[in-house]
Amino acid sequence: MVGNRLITEIFNKSQHSVADHPKLLKQLRKVYDQIDDVDMFFQDFVDCFKCLLVHGERQTAVNLCLDFSAKFATSFELEKDSDQDDAECHPFYEKLFDFILSNHNVRSQAVRFRVCQFINRMLEELNESACISADLFEKIYDAMLERIQDRIAAVRVQAVVALQRLQDPTNKECPVIKALVFHLERDPHPEVRRAVLKALGCNYFTLEFVLVRLRDVKDLVRRQAYIFISERVHVRTLSIANRVTILNLGLNDKSPAVTAMVQNKLIPAWINAMEGSIFNFLRGIDVEGCSDIAVQVLQVWLKTLNYKEVTSHLSMDAENLVTVDTLKPEVALYWCTAVGYLHSEGVHAADALETIMPEMTAFGKYVKGFVTSKLSEKDEMEVLSMEFTVGKLLEMAQYFDLADEAGRLNLRRDLCDLLQNEKTSPSLTRTMVKCISLIEPNLEVRITKLLEVISELREPLTQAEVLIPEAEQRKNKLEIAQCRVQLNELKEEMEQAVEKQNFVGAQEIKQIIVVLETKLNELCSRPTTHDVEIFREERDDPLTLLKCLSIVCELLKNSPMLKLTKELDQLLTSLILPCVERIDPAVRNAAFEALGCLCTCDLELAQQRLLLFVQAVQMDHQVLQITTAKVLFDLVQLFGLSSFEDQESGTSLASVLTDLLDNEDADVQTIAVEGFAKLLIASRIESSMILSRLVIFLFHPLTEENVRLRQVLHVFFPFFASMDMANQQQLEAAFLPTIKTIQKAPCTSPLAEMDITLVVKFFVDLTQENLLVSKPEVDHTIHDQLAIKLCTESLRFPDSNESKVYLKALLQLNMSFSNPSNTRDLYTLIRKMLRKMKEKSSIRLVEQFESIVKKHLTPSTDEVADSTANGSEMETEPVVQPSSRPNKPRTRMLGSKQGTTLLMDTTGGSDADFSQCSDVFFSPEKTSTQKEKTCKKSPEVVVEQVDSSSTASSEKIGPSRTRRQANLRSTVVENLTRDESPRRRTRSMRSTVASSADEDDDVIPPTPPRPKTKSTRKRR
Repeated sequence: MVGNRLITEIFNKSQHSVADHPKLLKQLRKVYDQIDDVDMFFQDFVDCFKCLLVHGERQTAVNLCLDFSAKFATSFELEKDSDQDDAECHPFYEKLFDFILSNHNVRSQAVRFRVCQFINRMLEELNESACISADLFEKIYDAMLERIQDRIAAVRVQAVVALQRLQDPTNKECPVIKALVFHLERDPHPEVRRAVLKALGCNYFTLEFVLVRLRDVKDLVRRQAYIFISERVHVRTLSIANRVTILNLGLNDKSPAVTAMVQNKLIPAWINAMEGSIFNFLRGIDVEGCSDIAVQVLQVWLKTLNYKEVTSHLSMDAENLVTVDTLKPEVALYWCTAVGYLHSEGVHAADALETIMPEMTAFGKYVKGFVTSKLSEKDEMEVLSMEFTVGKLLEMAQYFDLADEAGRLNLRRDLCDLLQNEKTSPSLTRTMVKCISLIEPNLEVRITKLLEVISELREPLTQAEVLIPEAEQRKNKLEIAQCRVQLNELKEEMEQAVEKQNFVGAQEIKQIIVVLETKLNELCSRPTTHDVEIFREERDDPLTLLKCLSIVCELLKNSPMLKLTKELDQLLTSLILPCVERIDPAVRNAAFEALGCLCTCDLELAQQRLLLFVQAVQMDHQVLQITTAKVLFDLVQLFGLSSFEDQESGTSLASVLTDLLDNEDADVQTIAVEGFAKLLIASRIESSMILSRLVIFLFHPLTEENVRLRQVLHVFFPFFASMDMANQQQLEAAFLPTIKTIQKAPCTSPLAEMDITLVVKFFVDLTQENLLVSKPEVDHTIHDQLAIKLCTESLRFPDSNESKVYLKALLQLNMSFSNPSNTRDLYTLIRKMLRKMKEKSSIRLVEQFESIVKKHLTPSTDEVADSTANGSEMETEPVVQPSSRPNKPRTRMLGSKQGTTLLMDTTGGSDADFSQCSDVFFSPEKTSTQKEKTCKKSPEVVVEQVDSSSTASSEKIGPSRTRRQANLRSTVVENLTRDESPRRRTRSMRSTVASSADEDDDVIPPTPPRPKTKSTRKRR
């Protein structure tokens, strides 16, 4: 008894502070040594320990006592020698494990939670090289694998943490890792997935599943996945594709917490792993293929440096130019990004910017020399790297001082010289034209200079050898012989004159000899067989034409022209139209692109060449179809569809564009979807049919892998619906055709796989009045009009599946009931539906909607008088008075988001009492009787629960109206207070249980049984 009292006192003191634990451990160990009966000590210890297990709420005192108990039990194992090869554990340590493992599967949630938590703490107290007996290992292993499947999420979390030290990452077949990976992939609760990421060992097998969690729906799970990668995965073990994917998802994540995690921890960790060199890191993510991600990384990293450190990474010469030997793609990217960053910092970074910003004249010579030296390379990869490097260097042109007139002229001259180089590629040509557009603001001068470049490319100066005729060759030889004969004669005469001392005559003869020698030298220098002729020859090879067309395209894209000039019209006739007729696909594609750019300048030209674009988009190859489709949509957006419909050819541009939605190529479909989205936003077209098709594209199973298409539609629809009420009316008109198209699709069609409830909810959300930017002053909303249409359609085929879809949509509408006339008409339709419908599930849905409408029904004086006079009619259609019973709210208060929980207290001997925990247990647990009842529901009820599980839907579903509705509230209260389950549950109670089950994230929902016709008949 003395030992029991001392143990109790020590446990009471241990819950105050962790600083007292060492002293209390010595006291408890002293009590253990003094007591002869070890079993009695263990029993007294367990009696105190049991009090801790039954508390499920998060309390500091309970956690301190658990820590103290774990430290005491582990102290026996820590006293063993490290080199002692003893497979047996200490008896007290093993007996305590046997006790807690024997209670891991009790009914109480609190005990299961505390057992898993205590096992975790017991294992954490052991050192890194600790060993336990194989039998104890197997017991813990089996118990925790069972608890990891617990229906309470908090218990699963603690079981995951307890399994952390039982896994073997080196074993490919480790069952613990397989169990953890299963819950990481499929557990419905985010805290469990997050706990798995904390506990999971790292190897190539588990890394694949961790990368999938980067797209988890919960930001905390995504953040933990990035922590896992930054702490446990070396960047060199990842492929370039994985590195780029991780950075792309992290830097563009919607959650600020995830983005901050990537910026503050992941990127610095990876740079340090790359020997602290930013250039090694950029080289490791392939800056040439993923320059956008590299720029984002640099912008994040530069913010962590001061201005001096930003410039110190570049080795500059006297002219503020990077040395050519060190100029690589990653260096050029860093240089351009650093200049842009310092320029954005303003006057504070002006001094640092001057140290890395060159003058335009020196910069032009630098670029020209670098490109000329690299164009002679035979390696294609080197040439591609040069093009990327030059592209990044020319992006710096936007930061130059354009007031330097001489510098602009010199840089423009150097770029024009590079454009005339035969080895310059079309892609590099486009980059240079963009730079020229930046440094030359005068549009006329820019057009003139670039047209001169095109002229030099098409008709360069050419030298050719021409064969000299034989007659001319003989004549040339004869003249040479005559000159030599005359020279010999004159030399003899000069010698004779000198001998006679006729020096004056000799001087005259000498002058004649000099003239003849000059003539002889000229005749001898002439080619004897061939002559070189310089002339201009027109070139029409594909490379030259492609370069010329690239210049035209970039010139037109970067020049806001209002009309077609004479020079461009001549260029159209001499260059663009002939290239349209060529066979080479690349040349034809560039020609159509240039022609489309010219058509945007002149409506008459666009109307003349429309048939050419239509033929190309219908019958040409894929790349040209994409180009011409873009051109057609741009022309419609610029000039309107009506400008192209009155053509003599009879071609309907609207039908041509609509047919693109049925194109077999996914890229063409994406361009068509994006084009129609732009036209709808610009109000160039109004078509509910197009909207219906776009919605089907969004939910179509075959477009699941087309990320670009779905991204466009996910951005388009909310923006389009929020612009104007007229847009919502178009969506309302597209609602019924879309639902009918999906409903009438055959079983073999992919449309049959679409979830029609998601489509309905999508339309309902888009037509909400609160989505509008400016709310119009009207006496009805889109939902008010849609309710009338849905009721009318339901009356056409009352008990069909299509009708049930409309009825469920009615319960999701958020009507205003501001127009009493519309409300009365709606109530009349509801009464007609109740008379015509026979199926129980349909009647139940109509009754729920009726209860909502009745609250807003204001009967006129004549109707009240008629209803008083006709008693029988009043029985059929009763009018609920406000005083008959209290009004039920349209929405019901859900459980606290902070996570109220119902934990069973084992001290009372039953599971009737529950405790609360704010951040470990998250939501109330469903009783076993309720769970069985939910699984036995009819198919209609299951569908109804799915519809009501979403937040938007559950807020709009009103309480159900049944024949026993008068005593509903008292019945629910009475049934909930009883220990046994109620005999029969009303529909409103079933919806309440369903909503609580949907909101309970801690409970893994059981798989609903397949609905059977037999059970449905019984319920009827």
